[in-house]
Amino acid sequence: LVLDLVAAHLGGTEARRSGYLLDGFPRTLAQGQALFEVLGAGAADLAVEIDVPTAVVLPRLAARRVCKDCGTVTAAPDGVTHHLACPQCGGIAQRRDDDTDEAIARRLALYDEQSGPLLLWLADQGLLTTVDGLGTPDEVFARVVAAVEPRLAHLRAAAPRRSV
Repeated sequence: LVLDLVAAHLGGTEARRSGYLLDGFPRTLAQGQALFEVLGAGAADLAVEIDVPTAVVLPRLAARRVCKDCGTVTAAPDGVTHHLACPQCGGIAQRRDDDTDEAIARRLALYDEQSGPLLLWLADQGLLTTVDGLGTPDEVFARVVAAVEPRLAHLRAAAPRRSV
């Protein structure tokens, strides 16, 4: 279903000309290969993996709180296990039911199992770049931009010029 929706939207020339970013799709090798079968060899120019060790991800996800009113995601300070006031709207930011340590560990193991082969395949295609996900959000963002920018510059240089 997701592949059909993505292919329907990205199959048009305008979406392909403007460019697009997929976040969280494809997740499996079968989905990745199917995306390239449907959209062709140019389905993706680059895949970025933000690498964060499990020992860091577990506490980050366990600290996540989601506002039940506006959906804002925030992090609980260390040691806080209860609900928080949402910094956006003042509502109640609470832990999701599926953010227990056990559920998080299961999700991460499933990710490794399902996405590992996809990442290897993308690397074999010369499309994968891995970015260190440790640090502040601004630091990680700067690393992602630094990894993506050379590919974007290359694509801009290769794109046909339109007269205005």
